[in-house]
Amino acid sequence: MRIEQDEFRWDQSAHEPPPRQRTGLVGHAIRFVVLLIALTLLVALWALFQPQLDRQAALQKELAERERQLAQVERERDLVERQLALVRHDREYLEIIARDRLHLRRPGETILRILRPSDED
Repeated sequence: MRIEQDEFRWDQSAHEPPPRQRTGLVGHAIRFVVLLIALTLLVALWALFQPQLDRQAALQKELAERERQLAQVERERDLVERQLALVRHDREYLEIIARDRLHLRRPGETILRILRPSDED
């Protein structure tokens, strides 16, 4: 069995030293330019998306305000519905409302009304 010399050749590329890194002024200049480009891209992205973020924050604030208003209107609606149910089904409540708001009285009654300063307006 004969072994040929070509089979045992060393692969020179596997043992080559790594390429030399650039040092000195050129290497620092390249790093500086890359950093400057990255910063410029970040600023451009921020400038592009900042108006959208501001608009989203304003819309969320408006939504919260509208939800607060809706809750207030629903509370007022519930109060009116309760008052309407009382007016329809409770004669005593209806009489109290008529006497208070319409200044009605029964024959022979005398009504004394005490006005507070806020009631005079």
